[in-house]
Amino acid sequence: MLPIITRPVWHASPVPPSARALPDPARTTVGRVVSLGLGLVLLVAGCSSPATATTLGAGRPPAPVIANATATPSDPPSPTPAPASPGPTVKATPKPLVPKKTTTAPPAPPPPWAYAAAGPTFGTSGPVWRYRVAVENGLAVTPASFAAEVDGVLQDPRSWIAGNDVRLQQIGATGSPHFTVWLATPATAATLCASGGVDITEDGVPFTSCRAGSNVVINSDRYLNGVHDYGASLDVYRAYMINHEVGHWLGHNHELCPAAGQPAPVMQQQTLGLQGCLANSWPYLNGARYTGPPA
Repeated sequence: MLPIITRPVWHASPVPPSARALPDPARTTVGRVVSLGLGLVLLVAGCSSPATATTLGAGRPPAPVIANATATPSDPPSPTPAPASPGPTVKATPKPLVPKKTTTAPPAPPPPWAYAAAGPTFGTSGPVWRYRVAVENGLAVTPASFAAEVDGVLQDPRSWIAGNDVRLQQIGATGSPHFTVWLATPATAATLCASGGVDITEDGVPFTSCRAGSNVVINSDRYLNGVHDYGASLDVYRAYMINHEVGHWLGHNHELCPAAGQPAPVMQQQTLGLQGCLANSWPYLNGARYTGPPA
């Protein structure tokens, strides 16, 4: 058997606190340097490798965000503008209705005048003056009957053709007249005469006849009824009316009664009174031109 060698057991005696060794300053400084260097290595590694930084920081709580120690006062809140008061309500002006156009023309009103047919020429010498004969619709006179009356007067040898210095020709509606003989109602007669500056009213009533421009206007009231106290038949008065107004168109002016009991000149205003003369329808008597003093 091998001999058993027994080693002595050493027992360390307790060291009093006062005898404990103090930390070596050199070692402490070296430790700090090593720790700082290790930190720099880890920082460089984190900047170059995001994955390493993530791995190294895994499991750590996020660093707290430290607010700036100096508080910056925020801008005061802007005041909320008060709601604008509603203005007056303006209603849109409705557009006027425009009548729709129709392709069918409305019926034309009836023509206000009816014209007589063309007739012969009266007189033997002198210039020819053309005239038309027309009757206003609604009168109880036909154009043919009125034309017969006018023609019968103007072709009489005591009428204006007796001077052998004028001829008169009746034409129809479509010709080019020098003048027109109109048989018109009192209102229309007043309008036609007023267009030429002639007033035919007596006490506000259209009473007489006239010549206005190229219009020889015969008032239907006088043509159908004559005048009171004329002292002759209606036919005589009608002949006077026609010769008197055509005479104006031929250039003759008003004349006066030459003497009591004498024939009234045809250019005297016999409708308004004879002034002592006798009714007369003709400008020529006994083959001579019969006149009175100028009015």
